[in-house]
Amino acid sequence: MIRSLKTAAAVAAVPVLLFATAGVAVADNIQDTIEGTGALSLVAGSTTGGTAGVRVVGNNSDGATKDEGCNWDAGESPLVLDVVTPTGVTATPDPLSLTTCGNLGEVSVTFTASASAVSGTATVAIISTPAGGGGYTNQVSIPITISQPPNTKPSVSVSGVTDGAEYEIGSVPPALCDVTDAEDGDSQHAATLTGILSHGLGSQAATCDYTDAGELAADTQTATYTVVDTGDPTISHSLSGSGPNSNGWY
Repeated sequence: MIRSLKTAAAVAAVPVLLFATAGVAVADNIQDTIEGTGALSLVAGSTTGGTAGVRVVGNNSDGATKDEGCNWDAGESPLVLDVVTPTGVTATPDPLSLTTCGNLGEVSVTFTASASAVSGTATVAIISTPAGGGGYTNQVSIPITISQPPNTKPSVSVSGVTDGAEYEIGSVPPALCDVTDAEDGDSQHAATLTGILSHGLGSQAATCDYTDAGELAADTQTATYTVVDTGDPTISHSLSGSGPNSNGWY
């Protein structure tokens, strides 16, 4: 849809009247075009952006009727615009150059939002203009609404030890918690161990819990295992001295 909204933040250039043999040069309109509802909805931190078009529409001498000719002469430099966005919103390309008048000269601008982006209105500011006569009336006003990404429930699992397994004393692997979190990122931490061992033998439980930054908790996971000693005992000896003493003792 085409909107011609002026805001206090918009730069409105006073029409410049230049008399020439071809007639009067008047202010062209810098406009934006947005598909759909007329506003862009972006998700904070998402790489998926929203797109709007920026174009120049020429006016004839009464300043109202569209004239595809604009105030450009053949071979002149482009109209260069700086895209002014709300905090945390990035525009690509920026700056942008317009070289053709009307729909054919429309430049598509993609907006993306960082995790800290805020809602607001995007507009443009003129950096440089063609050498031809006439001014420019800035009608670019692109509402941008920022929403936070949905917080999905994380999950956690026990790794290192297996539920129901037996491990030889001295060879029990570390019990770890593997976290899967779409928003906060995957991570790993040590499991909480419970159970009283006697001489290092017995049953233990490794428990994993996790709560994300949005205060959603994963379902608790537990693995119970047993520490055993199945090896035969060994007895060793050592002698002090190379032979018995005077009493025949070693």
